[in-house]
Amino acid sequence: MAIWPDFPSLWLVDSMNIVEKWNKLEHAGWRRQAAVLVLMGTLFLFCGLGNGKLWDRDETTYAEVVREMIHSGDWVIPRYDGKLFAHKPVFSYWAMIAGVRLFGMNEFGIRFFSAVSGVACVLVVFAMGYRMRGAETGFLAGVILISSLLFLVICRSAIMDAHLTLFVTCALWGFWEAVRNPHGSLRWMLFCGAATGMAVLTKGPLGLLLVGATGFFTLIWSGKFRLLPRLHPVAAFAIFFLVASLWYMAVTWKTGWAFLLEFIITENLNRAFQPSEGHGGPIWYYLPVLLLATLPWSFFVPWAVRSLWKRGGLEKPFLLSWALIPLLFFSLVRTKLPHYILPILPALALITAQALACAEEDKESAP
Repeated sequence: MAIWPDFPSLWLVDSMNIVEKWNKLEHAGWRRQAAVLVLMGTLFLFCGLGNGKLWDRDETTYAEVVREMIHSGDWVIPRYDGKLFAHKPVFSYWAMIAGVRLFGMNEFGIRFFSAVSGVACVLVVFAMGYRMRGAETGFLAGVILISSLLFLVICRSAIMDAHLTLFVTCALWGFWEAVRNPHGSLRWMLFCGAATGMAVLTKGPLGLLLVGATGFFTLIWSGKFRLLPRLHPVAAFAIFFLVASLWYMAVTWKTGWAFLLEFIITENLNRAFQPSEGHGGPIWYYLPVLLLATLPWSFFVPWAVRSLWKRGGLEKPFLLSWALIPLLFFSLVRTKLPHYILPILPALALITAQALACAEEDKESAP
């Protein structure tokens, strides 16, 4: 199938050997570690990316929307079979159009920027881990994310979730840096606002909900809600509104509210309160999904969450809010699909990497 890497499985073993060797290099520069993650991302996400036909219904639908946007020259209104297509906002179509311009109207071109977003997300997670506990933790978090099953599958597919995960991760990185150092929070909150705007351009109100809910519960849980006025919320919202609103205003002007009403009511509210197209499930639906999504690290995750819970610090409310609040939200939403929980995988990668790093430190400090 096109979603799977077509290189030998021994490469995965070799990659794990690389991880072990690099973690033993105490003075390895962050640039070299980032380069190894880029290499791993290239091997895992780009090799064989264009092999096989578009396999998923969403992939084929989005590819047709892209073809019609290119043919019509209208980059504002998505259309499918000549009719208004209000399923998703426009950013991912623009990314696919860019891929087609670079590589032609083929599977590789359509999927290319999903893989780019995957590699970029790994580097952001590396940077977050580096800032939290050092380069080794960041490197291990990047390795965990790039080798997680669901992340590999979705970042090799022409759907919106790889882009959404990248922008949510960037936004929450900016938020965490701002809370950690309120005196230098303006630039980080502007970064957070811009990334949140891109998330809303990618998948609508869900992007704002994921970032906003995580940030709100982090401040409440950590007892830092009083810092909110110092986090420049007005400036952050202004840049968010500027990034997110221009296309929505343009498509509303051109369609006379038709796109916006169908998108908000049918594609968001209706999906939240009733299963769409038969994609339903029980409230515990995502528990077995998480077990598969985080392979081969699944059995470390519960232990890592427990370890973080015991250790405390700002990372505890931040990372656990990032992982648990969206998981609870998606569990309550009536429409369920496995890839919906992709945005929490960076949090789980950071949690697991921190737990493994702390366990190694405890082992070394033991008498």
